[in-house]
Amino acid sequence: DAVMKEVCDVIEDNRGHLRQFIRDDKGVVLIATFGLRGSTTPNMVAACALPATQLVHDRLRDNLGIECCIGATYGPVYCGVVGGVRRHEYAAIGPNVNLAARLMASKQNKGILVSDKVKDASDLKYHFKSYGSVAAKGYANPIPIYEPGKRVASYDELPEEKRNWKDATLPALKEAGIHKLDRLGPVVREIFQTCAVLGDEFQLFDVYR
Repeated sequence: DAVMKEVCDVIEDNRGHLRQFIRDDKGVVLIATFGLRGSTTPNMVAACALPATQLVHDRLRDNLGIECCIGATYGPVYCGVVGGVRRHEYAAIGPNVNLAARLMASKQNKGILVSDKVKDASDLKYHFKSYGSVAAKGYANPIPIYEPGKRVASYDELPEEKRNWKDATLPALKEAGIHKLDRLGPVVREIFQTCAVLGDEFQLFDVYR
């Protein structure tokens, strides 16, 4: 009950859903989802899913003395009913779910491991440590895996390639004008992601996400 309460409190606060809670001879396994229809937000991975993942791990350790391993992935999955008329359930199924289980059980997992897609969606807000790649069912090529670290505290902490966005995009932004932001595509998305870190004068563009 204590584990369920800690996990559900964190997931609910971060707009996630508890898909499954299993307790058997192998221990306890929980599956949570973020981004189901009706509960999505901008920057869902960096703003909700990854913070919740770290918070679940820390609260179970600090409040209950439980060391757990978590695998997190990002991508499309089938979400819907499986089974027959008399016995069925709501499920989340697909290669990304299998990969999350693979990361959870990995010998390299010291607490949390995430896929490259999670890292790509969050590397302007979090530091990551690489753990090489793993082969996974449903994927043609090995998947790079990472351990998420602390949040990026300032613009100066960003990798150099991420700090170069301003020189390339600011002139284009000024030239286009705010009413033409939708035409800038990836450039604008890069600015919005960076603004979430910096919280500087560009924060006014947040309403256009």
